[in-house]
Parts: sequence; structure tokens; C-alpha cells
Amino acid sequence: TQAVTVVAIPATPGTISFSSTEICAGATFTATVADVEHAASYEWTLPDGLSFVGASNGATITIRGNTVKTYAANSISVKAKNSFCSSGLSYNTQAVTVVAIPATPGTMTLSATTICGVGTTFTATVPNVAGVSYVWSLPAGLSGSSTSNSITIRGDVAKTYSAGSITVHAMISSCAGATSVSAQTVTVAAIPVITGDITFSTTALCKTNQNFTATIPAVTGATSYEWTVPTGLTIQGDATGNSITIRGTAVGTYSAGSISVRALTPSCSSAPKASTQDVTVESLLGPSNLSISITLNSTSVTLTATPETGCTINWYATQNAASPIPGGSQTNSVTVTTTTATSYWMQSYNTTTGCTNTYRAEVKLNVVPQIVSDCDLLQSYNSMGNYGKYSFINDDEYERNGIILSANVKIENSLKKSFASSSNSLVDFRNRNTDAETDTYGSSFTWCMVATHPDKLCPAPWRVPTRADFAQYALNSLDIIEIGVDGWVRGDYWTSESYNTNLAYGAYISPNDGFRPEFTNSRNNNIGHLLRCVRDK
Repeated sequence: TQAVTVVAIPATPGTISFSSTEICAGATFTATVADVEHAASYEWTLPDGLSFVGASNGATITIRGNTVKTYAANSISVKAKNSFCSSGLSYNTQAVTVVAIPATPGTMTLSATTICGVGTTFTATVPNVAGVSYVWSLPAGLSGSSTSNSITIRGDVAKTYSAGSITVHAMISSCAGATSVSAQTVTVAAIPVITGDITFSTTALCKTNQNFTATIPAVTGATSYEWTVPTGLTIQGDATGNSITIRGTAVGTYSAGSISVRALTPSCSSAPKASTQDVTVESLLGPSNLSISITLNSTSVTLTATPETGCTINWYATQNAASPIPGGSQTNSVTVTTTTATSYWMQSYNTTTGCTNTYRAEVKLNVVPQIVSDCDLLQSYNSMGNYGKYSFINDDEYERNGIILSANVKIENSLKKSFASSSNSLVDFRNRNTDAETDTYGSSFTWCMVATHPDKLCPAPWRVPTRADFAQYALNSLDIIEIGVDGWVRGDYWTSESYNTNLAYGAYISPNDGFRPEFTNSRNNNIGHLLRCVRDK
């Protein structure tokens, strides 16, 4: 009474094929078999770690990889089914690998956030993780390539690149982690370029301690400049501008290239720009061998000087005269007529460089019919140039109690020898009749010289000291000044005050008692004593 249905058994499914045999954790892939006759559905079996996504009874199914591992062949199976029958099992012949997704790279660090000039490089780095590779992404204008955790990046375009414009993510096989980005801006700064030459206000200085300027055209973008000068030249004042003041401190020729400059921005410096001209600091010394010859009892005076090489001399009646005196143009010797003590000025003129320097030639005339005193004789010697140039034995100055004291005064030329070897009492040199002794201790002067020529022995602002000056210097005898202190040497020293026609006031320093301003009127006017000058503080 019942019908009997004979149902066909579905054939065993064929080969299982996968859309991918390697997926990232959490990702999906499909598994597929060809439809078989008499199959109404398919029954799939998955290993732990894989799960179905959606329907699981079709010839094609979607599988999610949940657990990181490799799923070997024969770990996935399928059979065909109908209402009564099922086929044999078909197994996968390919392994499927679920790959871990790498973590986001750590904080990116940059070796520099500002680089100087197109073509310069810097590095970007993230902490390294074993077993992963890295994929870097750079904005247009920067270039570089690397699969490691560090990349060398070249600046190809001068500009500022914003934070986040450099990125990197880690890769494990085909699986990419999240992206790490730069947190800092990067600036590729342009290198300043000096296009013009260094120019000088002058290339010849007439003497040391004169200034000149060096200038380059202002450079676009430059905020300061760095100058280099050779030894013998020094920069005065601000040294960071495109124009500076330079002082010549040593005689010489400073060759082209010895002065250079760089233009600076906050990040970059230009290539150095060197000077293309020589700069010369001249040695303009005074005319040498100055002599003044005079015929006694006349008013004819011949002035003669020998200039340095390459120079000539002009003679003037005053320092700033517009024209030389008659006969005094470009000549080493000139004869003048005068009946009074006067001064003439000579200008040394370098015919090559145009440098000039001016010096004073003082003429003291004695037109009295006859010499009436030894002091007049001494004046005549002064006028004839046998001596008369006075100076201090050194440039040291000594200050005590508001008084400034000079070194000892000396005569500089031949009179010291001629008088020291004679019996003339005008100058008593106390056996200091050699240049070395005079240069060390100074000269001894008679009262005639101190009284007659104080302005020559102690030129303003110096003066011959009074007794009051000595008293102030030594605090009214409270200070004892030892030999060697403040330049004192043993001997008698003149004041500017006379006692009578034969005696004048002086002070004495001995090696035993030290110095006290104990003034005595026993200083003989015809005996030579030492002299020091004073001036107020």
C-alpha cells in the first residue's frame, strides 16, 4: 500500500578551493566545492579557531580566522546531502594560515626638525619590533625608502612639512597594523646665497688704528652675518651686519681672500664669500734725522728732515695752513727768517698712496748780540739741535693720594755726553753719561734748566712738582716710599720752588730711610738733580 522511493546518493564533493590561504586575524576567506548531482545541501566541518560567517550549508561558505595559526590540510571537510542520503567526505588539500595583525608602531622620532638646504637628509625612527617589516609614506617634496624601523629622508623641496605628513605602519606577511604618524613639523630651509662681492670703503690706510668698512649686499632671508678677518685687523663694534667697521692694528698688506663673510639664517649658513682686493695698512712714520741748523746772532734758520722712502715733505707756517711756506713745497730742507721763537709744521706725503702725516718743528732763536749766561748757552744748544728733546724714561704713571707721578725725565741725544765729559756745571749727570744709564735713571738737570724750561721738561698737562705736591703724594710724611716703589731711584729731586739765587727746594730719597718729603734749601742751583713730573688726577 506504500510507495517506495529510491533516492540517489550524492557524489562526494570534489576539491575544496580557498579564496586565500593566508588571512589576517579576524579577516574572512571563502571555501568552495563544485555542486554535485543529487545534492540538496552541504555539510561543512571547521577546526577550532575558524568559524562560519553566515550560511554554512552551501557549496561556498565564508570562514572567519579567529585564532592565529596554520590550519593544515584535511582540517576542513565537506559532504553533499539530500533528504535521505549523504556523500562521502571531501577534505581540504591546502593549508590555511591566520596571521597576527602587528601592533601600531611606537612614537616616531626625527633626527632633526629643521635641515639646511635641498638635498640634506634626516632620519625618522620608530621602536623596532622583531619579525615585522615597515611601510613608510612620505609627502611630496621628501623622498626615501626603507622596510626597517628607520628611514633616511632627503629634503627635495624647501618648505615646512606639517605634523602627520610622515607615516609608517608595520607588516607581518600581508597584514598591516595601524599607522603611526610624525608629531613634529619638518622644515627644509633654503641655504642663503651671497651674490655680490665684498667692497671696501678704502683699500689703503695711512697708518695703524685707522678704520675702513667692509660691505656685502644684503642677502634675502639672512638674519645675521659672520665675518672673518686676519690677525692685524680687528672688527670694531657690531660684527653681525652686512657692513662692518675694521681697524688696521698692524702694518702690512692683507691679501685678497683674507677677509670673508657668511650669511646666516636661523638654520643655515651660506658658503663663505672671500674678498677680492688687497688691503694695505701703511707705515707712515715721521721724517727721520730731523735737524735744525742756526747761525747764532742771525735770523736765518734752515730746517732739514729726511723723509721715509717714497715720501716727500711740505713745510707750513701753521698746522692747518692751506699752502706751504715759500720754498717749502716738496723739499727736504727749507730756510726761514724769524726773529722770535716760533714753530713750523712739516707734512710727510706718500707719493704712491696719498697718505700724509704732519709733525711740528719748533724753532727757538737767541738773537741777543752775545751770550750773557750759561743758561743762554744751554738755550743756544737747544736751538741748534744738539739736544733739547726731552721725554720720560718710560710711559709708566704712578698714582697716590690724588697725585699722578711720571717716570724720570731724560734728555734724548748728544748733549748728555758732551757735557758729562766736561767741567761745565750746567748739567751734572752723576756719571750717567751713557745712553743706557740715561734711559734707565733719567738725566740730572741744573736749577737753571728747571726754572727756564719747565714747559719743555714737563709738557702740559704735566708740571714740575711743588713742595705741596710732594707733601700730598706722601700724605704729609706719613708714607714712606721705598726705592723701586712707584719708579723711585736714589737721588735728589727738584721742586719748582727756589729759596734764593743760589739755592732751591728739593727732596731726597735714600736706600736706608726711604723717602719722606723733607724739604731742604741746601740744594745748590749749579748741581744737577733728578726730575719727575706730576699732574692732577
